Amino acid sequence: MSSTEAALLERIHSSINRIDGKTVELPLEKMDIYLVDTDEEPDFPEVFEIIGKDVVLVGSFPLTTRVGYGEKFDQLNGKQIAITKEGGDVREPKRSSLVLPGGQALIESGSFTVTKVGKGYDAKTPLRGNVSLLLRMPDGTDKVVTGTFKVNGTTWG
Repeated sequence: MSSTEAALLERIHSSINRIDGKTVELPLEKMDIYLVDTDEEPDFPEVFEIIGKDVVLVGSFPLTTRVGYGEKFDQLNGKQIAITKEGGDVREPKRSSLVLPGGQALIESGSFTVTKVGKGYDAKTPLRGNVSLLLRMPDGTDKVVTGTFKVNGTTWG
């Protein structure tokens, strides 16, 4: 892949782009996956953070699902992955939330499913899929929203 192609792909808008059938652009900057050495810590899961200007989604993969040091993102394809209230990098835990028109909504639970893994470039692998979130709205009510996403995944470890 040429540097021009990579730059063009980088500009493609990564976002949660449909919620409840309406287009709502919530730009996503990245999906960081924190790897675990399975030989030394087999009982610890890999954790993830999906981050954007107005979005924080965190959680951990089931122990049977590992991207690993070989960057096997296809391990995520078709699997429902839980999004949790809190989590992410243990050194800097985060609270899952997003900002919608009307204010910040806290994410009580949710999940995403990767439906397409693209060809990686420059340590980034494009991922697309579906997302479902249970939100605690600014007015205190709960709302379930569904949508689609696209984001570039990167491993750290």
